[in-house]
Amino acid sequence: MKILITGASGRVGGHVTRFLADSHEVTATTRSYPPRGAHQVAWRKADLADPEPWTALLNDVDAAFLFPAFGHTQHFIDAATRVGLPKLVLLSSGAVSDSDDSMIKSVHADIEEQARASGVATVRVRPTVFMANDLAWLPAVKSGEAVPLAYPHAAMPAVAEQDIAAVIAACLTQDVDSEIYDVTGPQSLTQVERLQIIANHVTGADARWADITDDAERDGLPGMPGPPGEYLLRNLARAADEPAPVSFNVQRILGREALDYTRWINEVI
Repeated sequence: MKILITGASGRVGGHVTRFLADSHEVTATTRSYPPRGAHQVAWRKADLADPEPWTALLNDVDAAFLFPAFGHTQHFIDAATRVGLPKLVLLSSGAVSDSDDSMIKSVHADIEEQARASGVATVRVRPTVFMANDLAWLPAVKSGEAVPLAYPHAAMPAVAEQDIAAVIAACLTQDVDSEIYDVTGPQSLTQVERLQIIANHVTGADARWADITDDAERDGLPGMPGPPGEYLLRNLARAADEPAPVSFNVQRILGREALDYTRWINEVI
């Protein structure tokens, strides 16, 4: 198959590219130059904000993966419509199915609607919180400092970026039976439990953490201002009362269990 991948140097797109490079004709796009040690695929420099390159890049492609750049997806989707793209796989967000409104939900829902209105057959992959977000805790863990946590006992089924990418790769190359896949990890773990797994792997010591819930509710999450922080804080508060549910779509699509947190840590650190 001829497959186009956007965001191919990113955390998810890089894995999608790696999974498909050996068995498919892959064109990988990035806003900058290919990463060092890049896979042997056709790399093209292209920006979703630029309307020019996409018609040519999408022409004669069997399937494409869209990693959305907020506010800059319409050029790509219009080009996909012009060339009659057979299949689009869109990385969306679990926020779209939330009962509460948020900017994150609105932005992803708008992009999903752009794809739906285009008439291009689209599979929407909606992951929950990424395991990789927790790598921000590493410097404090290594230095023995307390990690600031809002709602430290909030339990969420964080998902490995490798599994998100594997689901995307399968949706690109196989016939699937749904247009929407919610993707989670295999179990809901609290932030404290996840932090302790990291500490066990990195230092072997007990994890140190500080509860900043009251400060975060008053001032916002440190390092995550505005709507993204507000969205995460709301989800943490909800998950502190009731663990976020687990989806088994990784196992359903890939025929194997999703990576658990300990195995993921062993792979990435």
